[in-house]
Amino acid sequence: CTVKATNKSNRNLVINGAMLIDQRKNGASSDSTGATYLSCDRFKTVYAAASKYTFQQVASTLSGFPKALKVTSAAATTASSSQHYVMEYNFEGYDVAPLALGTSAAKTFTLSFYVKSSLTGNFSVSFNNGADNRTYATTYNIASAATWERKTITVAGDTTGTWTTDNTEGLAIKWDLGSGSNFDVTANTWSAVDKFKVAGSVALIATSGATLEITGVQLEVGDVATDFEHRS
Repeated sequence: CTVKATNKSNRNLVINGAMLIDQRKNGASSDSTGATYLSCDRFKTVYAAASKYTFQQVASTLSGFPKALKVTSAAATTASSSQHYVMEYNFEGYDVAPLALGTSAAKTFTLSFYVKSSLTGNFSVSFNNGADNRTYATTYNIASAATWERKTITVAGDTTGTWTTDNTEGLAIKWDLGSGSNFDVTANTWSAVDKFKVAGSVALIATSGATLEITGVQLEVGDVATDFEHRS
């Protein structure tokens, strides 16, 4: 057999990217307000009003991935310009120190994940520092409804800004679910703002009953998305 040189161990910086662990809710559906962990460990939601959507660990139909995190829109909601609705993963600074963000040696990194949605189109995802004053927003396209698709996004690391390398938040990934226009930012470039979405991207919460499932989330150094690293 052929072994990929890129498939080294301990390359995935994401913890619980396969959504296997749900210590808080044990598979129960949850809804809350603010910034809180509602379902799978390490993945949280940040939102302005309750009863807009729920989070839940569910059985996955994707081969090799028994679990997924599912977001379900509770009602057709149009966010006001200042309201935010996101799914977020926060990295401790120690974990993303190898990226050397904020320095001239900042490394390129690649995000990959599997996603399935009842909606199609371009969805927003962003990368932000802990102080929320550096951001890189881009889009990923869901081509077919109710179908698992793998998405890969490669980003040249930010050479400016403040990026912590201690036990505070060093990097956040934010998947937008329908935030207001105040959070629109120019796509595919690093900006010195607290924003995280691309104008015109799909708002999941705008459609009652719309769903989005995600699993196999991986962030790694380099410009290649390797096979998902299954770790205990």
